[in-house]
Order: sequence, then C-alpha cells, then structure tokens
Amino acid sequence: MAIFSLTTPVGILIGMSISESNEIIDVVFHSLSGGTFIYVACSEIIVAEFAKGNKQWIKMILVFCGALVITILWFFDEHAHGEGCGADPHAGH
Repeated sequence: MAIFSLTTPVGILIGMSISESNEIIDVVFHSLSGGTFIYVACSEIIVAEFAKGNKQWIKMILVFCGALVITILWFFDEHAHGEGCGADPHAGH
C-alpha cells in the first residue's frame, strides 16, 4: 500500500520535470492518460451501469450527449489555440 500511495507524488514530480521538455512527450502522456480514462469508463463504469436496471435508451442517449459535449468543447479549444499559433503567450505582459 505504501508503494501504491507514493506513485502519485512521484508521477507528479516526473510530469513537472518533463512538462516543458518536448511537445511530443506532452502529447504522448496526454494520450496515455486520456486512454486510461476511456478504458475505465468503457470497461468498468458503462458496462456496470447498462447491466443493471432499466431505461437503457435514456442511458445511451446520455452517453452520446456526454460525448457530444466533449467533442464540442474540443472544437472550442482547438479554435482558441489556433489563433496566434507560435506567438509568445507572455509577450507584452
């Protein structure tokens, strides 16, 4: 249990030390963390929710609505980062 409880602070320290090193490293680690959330959601949470009770169509609609909201937010984020790409965000401050 002690080893498991130390992994979070060690992971934070590693992440902080490599955060400004290379953009590809940032993309790889974001992909790994996002993939972990998707895996847990699809294999544990969603499966368990659809296995119990009724109202399966409402649950399915809510899953699709959640994915739609995330997709819309992704497009807004892409638009915000697309303007002034390559410019120094701290210039003039």
